[in-house]
Amino acid sequence: MRFHWITIIFIAVWAEPTLAHELVIFLDPRGSDVFDGFSEQTPVASLQEAIRIAELVADKNVSLVRIAVAPGEYRGQAAKARGNIAGLGIAVTAADSNRPRPRFDGDRQGGTWLDIRSVTGKRTSIKISGLEITNYETAINLAGDRNYRERSNGGNEIRNNVFTNIGQIARAGAAPSTAVVRLVNSDDNVIASNRFIHIVNLEGCARLHSIYVAHDSTGNKIDDNVFEDSCGDAIRFRDGSHSNIVKNNTFIDAWAKAPISDWYCDSERRGDCTKTTPECPSMNNVLDGNAVVARKLKPAPSFLTFGDDIHGNCSSYPNDKRFAIK
Repeated sequence: MRFHWITIIFIAVWAEPTLAHELVIFLDPRGSDVFDGFSEQTPVASLQEAIRIAELVADKNVSLVRIAVAPGEYRGQAAKARGNIAGLGIAVTAADSNRPRPRFDGDRQGGTWLDIRSVTGKRTSIKISGLEITNYETAINLAGDRNYRERSNGGNEIRNNVFTNIGQIARAGAAPSTAVVRLVNSDDNVIASNRFIHIVNLEGCARLHSIYVAHDSTGNKIDDNVFEDSCGDAIRFRDGSHSNIVKNNTFIDAWAKAPISDWYCDSERRGDCTKTTPECPSMNNVLDGNAVVARKLKPAPSFLTFGDDIHGNCSSYPNDKRFAIK
């Protein structure tokens, strides 16, 4: 009997691990929202459509979704966002930093350019950079739930943008605005290296703030911004917005009473407070290296506080201060 030996050779094929990558969605004023947005030849035309696509990306091999905004003018656009379903960061950035900034113009329609709303308690992680936003009543709204501390959002970044001609002047017949960038129960955001120019309400201008940090918004960094020609206090803290840092900013004729102020609606002293729970002062906010320049306005102190430090509806802060100045 003869035996036949068969040698079987196994060849192992090793697959290279897939590296995480950035997914780009292209936005161009010459594009169309019937396109998919995934190439420069098929860009979408509206920020809202670009955000809709970005929020649905759930590929585990994607590390960041970037909306590349081509140069040009985007007229009358407004968008809403809630963050990516898989927790990925979304960056809305100028496609080419060597060309003029993409310009979003409210075109006499006013409203809010970008309304970011999320009450999940998780980071929304949206970055806005390299853009010009003009002729809106409000530019960016970061809105959690002002009545429930645990229903917050945060982790956003607003950097190297120009905000100009924002407020009630953006649209005929508009109500007075309260903010260019508004934070409501929004934490750990970075607002840095932006310019806020000509921020104006036709009436009630003292109520308009370039950055309004309100209702339990904590741990935010406001750094290296320029505020110019604004008729309300440029940075306003409100209602338990603790432990924020305001550093190396320049205020040029940008105040009603002071460039930086803290206020809360004291329900023990007035009957028009609208929040379901009492409002309280903001504590432990750090001011460091800010410059105040008076050209047309009378010189002002760098900060003011409105209201008593403690009252019966608020917890005691025995070792804390309203502002720490360095």
